Amino acid sequence: MKSINYLILAFTLYCFAPVMAQDDLLNELETPESETVLPAFKGTRVVILQSTKMRSKGEFDFIFQHRFGTINSGAYELFGLDDAFVRIGGEYAFSDNVNIGMGRSSVDKSYDLFGKFRLTQQSDKSFMNTVLYGSVTYRSSPKKEDDPSVTTNDRFAYTTMALFSRRLNDKLSLQLSPAWVYKNRVNPIENNHSTYAVGVGSRYMISKSVALTAEYYYRMNVPSTSSTHNPLSIGVDIETGGHVFQVHLTNSLYSFERGILTEVQDDFFNGDIRLGFNVTRTFQF
Repeated sequence: MKSINYLILAFTLYCFAPVMAQDDLLNELETPESETVLPAFKGTRVVILQSTKMRSKGEFDFIFQHRFGTINSGAYELFGLDDAFVRIGGEYAFSDNVNIGMGRSSVDKSYDLFGKFRLTQQSDKSFMNTVLYGSVTYRSSPKKEDDPSVTTNDRFAYTTMALFSRRLNDKLSLQLSPAWVYKNRVNPIENNHSTYAVGVGSRYMISKSVALTAEYYYRMNVPSTSSTHNPLSIGVDIETGGHVFQVHLTNSLYSFERGILTEVQDDFFNGDIRLGFNVTRTFQF
């Protein structure tokens, strides 16, 4: 009888051994739980300059950026609403970590081309978002016949930025953004081809689809003779499905880095404030 019991036990183990071995193998191959990603910003701009937000692979953003005149221009100019300065651009994600974009601005008839490269993404396993950003701007104004002294090389400027952000909790996100702008041609008053700046930005969620934003850049090597000012912007982000609508107040006429970081002529605290907005529509390819 014992022999029969041993045979039954041996047969059972023989039959179920492959199954148990398969279960062990599946347990070894089982992927760990996916990380919880914590996005710091909903839009690709904190207010008017770049955020650490990256588009997912295959997404294309159409972005329309608009600035009015200064509010203190008075009732005759309808407090700036008579003036219009725009940038129209497109941004495409080759991968989750590599985005490129280009745009054309009415200010100075300028064209810009840029790339964003993500190094780290904040999650429950990673401390913060880290993104490298680089752009080149071409100023097509003035025309050659209007100013023969301006060469093709004079029209180019370059920007490099490192973007570091962290979502501190469900409501508050912060960003630190050191930047370097190099201009091939500068006016005699500036006499400074390189501009170094550091920016701080923030977003505070007041609902699931509405956030308050702010952004300020301090330029560290501006000549005392310069009449330019540091850019300051505050705004509201509204997310509606595939759209992100950003309305803001800023002292910058420009929508690209060269202008924002080196050529702002308006003083925010003197009332030189412009109403503006960004409208972003995302498409999936």
